[in-house]
Amino acid sequence: MSRTTILMPLPAAAFAPAQVAIVWQVLREAGHQVVFATPEGRVPAGDPALLSGEGLEPWSCWRPLRKFKLLGLLLRCNARVRAAYQALSADPGFLQPLRLGELEVADFDALVLTGGEGAEASFAEENPLLLALVADFFDTAGDPGRNKVVGAIGRGVIIAARSTSRQRGGSALLGRKTAVLPPRFERLGRLLRAYRARFGSPDQRLPPQGKAKSAYPNAEAELKALLAKPSDLVAVPKGEPWHFRKTSGMFHDRPGDSRAAWVIRDGNYLSARWTGDAYTFARRFVALLGERRERETTARAS
Repeated sequence: MSRTTILMPLPAAAFAPAQVAIVWQVLREAGHQVVFATPEGRVPAGDPALLSGEGLEPWSCWRPLRKFKLLGLLLRCNARVRAAYQALSADPGFLQPLRLGELEVADFDALVLTGGEGAEASFAEENPLLLALVADFFDTAGDPGRNKVVGAIGRGVIIAARSTSRQRGGSALLGRKTAVLPPRFERLGRLLRAYRARFGSPDQRLPPQGKAKSAYPNAEAELKALLAKPSDLVAVPKGEPWHFRKTSGMFHDRPGDSRAAWVIRDGNYLSARWTGDAYTFARRFVALLGERRERETTARAS
């Protein structure tokens, strides 16, 4: 049985450590191969402040006090994520990423899009090579002969939405249902960026996001403008079990606990809102890959 090969394109710096490391870990444990790619083929790196917690205190500009962390311990990734990132950092595929310009959709079975902060991570949302590649993946996702699978989490959903499908004559998400980062969660992220810009140590401050200023106030507004109809953006409905956990921005899912997660599937496309959905998103992506393999086995048998 052939091994499933999944492409995960990343910015060269400041990607979301939890999203990438957790999804990679779950996919690897399920026996799948993850291939990484960056714009210039440079080894990527996660946001260092979110990994260590250093440089996030008001006193971080004084180097002797930088190791003394209070708020940084709360803002940094948890122990599970840091352990997953450490393992990811030793993975040969992670240390030898491909160049975006060298990629062919035919070489991969699936695509996973993740998010991040800062200029380089936001530039991924505007990179024409990446947007064209994503559009090609979506255009083959519904083709029974090629049967590609696409997943997007966090700002990865924006990359999917900004890619232009030749088949659909608009966004690759046109006519598809999707999750997206809620405005409340996005406001929390902006507060964190503003805090880091004001108080973070110079080497840990985030540069401005992206080259182009978005015409939309938030990701949700942009998605509503690009989708076929506003209801295709699927938010957590009132009355949903564990509604507060899913909508407060205070809880994350965990291995074996999906109460806080919100993940949406539309055919061969799977989406999630943010880092707090990562474990559930990764497990359901594995299940989707399993369905893909079953379809191929059935097709060969017939």
